[in-house]
Amino acid sequence: MTQPALRPSLLFLSAIALASALPAVAGTQYSVVAHATDSGANSARGSMAFSGGLLYGASPFGGTNSAGTVFRFDPATNQYHLIHSFAGGAEGGSPATGVIKTINGLYGTSSVGANGRGTLYRINLLNNAYSILHQFDGATGGQPGGPLMEGSDGRIYGVVQAEGANNFGGIFRIDADGSNYDLIVSFTGTGGNRRGKGVGSKGLVEGTDGLLYGTTTEGGSSDTGVFFKMSKDGSTYFIFREWPTTGLRKPNNRLMLSDDGFFYGAASEGGAANKGGIFRISSDGAYTEIHEFTDSPDGYNVLGELTEGRDGYLYGCAFYSSDNKGSIFRLAKDGSSFAILHRFAGGTTDGSGPLTPLIETEDGVLYGMTPFNGLNNAGVVFRLATTVEKPSVALSGPKRIKFKGSKLRLRGTAADDLQVVRVEYATKTLFKSAEGTTAWSARIPVKRSAKLVRVSLRSLDNDGQLSDLTSVRARRVD
Repeated sequence: MTQPALRPSLLFLSAIALASALPAVAGTQYSVVAHATDSGANSARGSMAFSGGLLYGASPFGGTNSAGTVFRFDPATNQYHLIHSFAGGAEGGSPATGVIKTINGLYGTSSVGANGRGTLYRINLLNNAYSILHQFDGATGGQPGGPLMEGSDGRIYGVVQAEGANNFGGIFRIDADGSNYDLIVSFTGTGGNRRGKGVGSKGLVEGTDGLLYGTTTEGGSSDTGVFFKMSKDGSTYFIFREWPTTGLRKPNNRLMLSDDGFFYGAASEGGAANKGGIFRISSDGAYTEIHEFTDSPDGYNVLGELTEGRDGYLYGCAFYSSDNKGSIFRLAKDGSSFAILHRFAGGTTDGSGPLTPLIETEDGVLYGMTPFNGLNNAGVVFRLATTVEKPSVALSGPKRIKFKGSKLRLRGTAADDLQVVRVEYATKTLFKSAEGTTAWSARIPVKRSAKLVRVSLRSLDNDGQLSDLTSVRARRVD
């Protein structure tokens, strides 16, 4: 039977499904599932929303007026659908902070507006009606930065990067219908009782206590950023941490509140290689650095917020790497088991430089977008499927193991969904390392009086998990 033709609205992007665009790193399943076009969702960035099985996002370029778009993407069909094309000027344009979805529709900010300082807009998803709720200006803050947040009170909160009472930007709130806009905190820079700067800040998150938490990239006593919490009306503002000039500094993505009660975030500077890293911090400011990035293909500079997987691991995207294409990584909440799941290759078959956070759509399945490269040099949508599995270890050679003299020689293989880091053996209780990993060998000392030797084998992966024990029996033949 002939399949019906797709509607033109679904064809404005070349959503080309590729079963496996690139070989996956360390056993994960990575695939590019769609390519953006210059006129469509060109260079998606900022926050994404996932609702009703659909992903929602925004791009600062493309659309019918080349002023940016709001779009949705259907993972079931790998198709984009254009929701709104920005017109520029007073109607807004160049949205760079993504979207959030509430019961009232999609909310986002744009960089262009009537005052040249951006807009806050809403899209009613019942009819795709677009409305501007606020035109930013100098007196009450301009240049919105970072994703918006819907509070438990139903209001919308966000950060402006510039101007305001002290010319350092601040934090605003607005009712869901666009009324009662208020700059509730004006940052005071490196001094004062509202220390911090809006420039580079990536938004707020609400804690379980109903207070708002966030970081600034600049400001504070050393001008290297602060960690703050505040009331929803801005009347109280507490600084629990000012980043020093040593160690990690300049936090540069939105905090993520984990199920364990800690906030996790990333810093752009500091560490041994001065490439920043990942930290966790409690609601009272107790702080731990859990990972440092290095100048290597592993990547650095995490601009989208981290994602907590249903498996309990943290996932994220690094914007840069030594080849300037970025990577996808995973680590445990204590900083252990850091693993690279994919290194972006760029070119026409893969994306690069991810600027959106990952979204888990089902157990172990994550989606994300890049703003660069791909078939049309306008970015890609990618899918990553990964699991946390035990490694395995196997013995090669004859099933009946025999030995002579004072050495027992064994060899075999080991495998994991990510990476085997060590194979170990023990004849008693103390395990020792074999040579090699996925292909391993061991020369095991034995007493010349021993007639029968029992050896236990196991492997360890970079998730910190051990394989089941494999037991080997070897018999002397001399």
